[in-house]
Amino acid sequence: MEKFFGTWKLVESTNFDQYLQGLGIAYPLRKLAALTSPTVTIKEEDSAGLYSVTTDAQIRSVTTTFHLGEMVEERTVDMRAVSSTFDIDKEDCLVLTSTDRCSWRSRESPQLPT
Repeated sequence: MEKFFGTWKLVESTNFDQYLQGLGIAYPLRKLAALTSPTVTIKEEDSAGLYSVTTDAQIRSVTTTFHLGEMVEERTVDMRAVSSTFDIDKEDCLVLTSTDRCSWRSRESPQLPT
């Protein structure tokens, strides 16, 4: 998990508006989201395996604390209530699986150089 610690800046995204539309995000919020370039900070909170992810989208900042493999309830930057699980897969990628009342999604981190 340590290799993911630090602050990460969004460099580019493709089809972000379509992605947000698929999540049911209203048009004004989608347009506002397109203007932001969020940063994500991942860090260890304690030695018992508690981690946090802070997403700062300039208009709103959200922090989620979690243990790997355990589901947590969180609010997204766009205020949706979701259940999320963070885990490391067999290829050593950080995986976020998130569900709300309408959808399910999973995102993987790119494999980082060692």
